[in-house]
Formats: sequence, C-alpha cells, structure tokens
Amino acid sequence: MVSAIYDGVYDKFVLDTGAPTVLINQKVHPDSADTSGSDISGKIHLKQIELNQFKLGNLSCENLEAYCLDLSHIESAKNQKFAGVIGHNLIKEHELLIDYQRELLMIMDPSSSMHPQDLKPVGSIPFTMQNHFIVIQ
Repeated sequence: MVSAIYDGVYDKFVLDTGAPTVLINQKVHPDSADTSGSDISGKIHLKQIELNQFKLGNLSCENLEAYCLDLSHIESAKNQKFAGVIGHNLIKEHELLIDYQRELLMIMDPSSSMHPQDLKPVGSIPFTMQNHFIVIQ
C-alpha cells in the first residue's frame, strides 16, 4: 500500500506493476460501463474516467486516464480499505526501488543522476517486457 493524492483526495492505493493502468475502486453499474473485461471471478464492468491530477510522491500527472472498477471483494478479503490500484501506465517511465525493511518506495527518473550512490545490488535478474508484464526466463 502506498499513499497518493488524486483530484485533491489523499488515500491509500495498492501498487501493482502487473496492472495495466490506474484503477479507482468504485462500483460501476453495467448500464454506465464503457467496457468490460474478465478476472478469475468472471465478467467485470469498467468505466473510463480522467483524473485531473494524480500525485504519488514526487511523481505528478495531469489528465491521467484511469478506470473505475469495483474492488470491494479485495478489500473484504484483505480487511483493508483502499482507493484503487496504481498500475504500469503511471510508473513505466521511472525506476522503482522498494526497501522492504524501511517500508520505503523510491521513484526515480532514469535520466537523472539522482540515484542513491550508496546502493549496491546483491544481484540482478534480466527480464523482457510483453505489453505491461515483466517476463523472466
């Protein structure tokens, strides 16, 4: 879970690099849905929206395309309320460093020289991209 601000609302989001886009946790009536998809529970209804502003730490986007989707089943299973999911489209141009021990997520612009100089990777795993999915051989 990470904290973010969308259209002036401060809330918690699930960071899911496997999700294609930003999802807002909101019920969508089938009659108002723009599109549909499917997940392991069956057919899902989505409504496309545009967020005026979305901020995640120092990353800020305006006029961000997102989708509304009812995620209450995940909230119930995890016993945790959240506003939505941050997916690949928001973070794809950045590097992410997750420090689990300090519960810290760093979002870095790969073209800048602001990378922490004291970081020494203990290993690396090469991967390729297929659409928004990381593929490890």
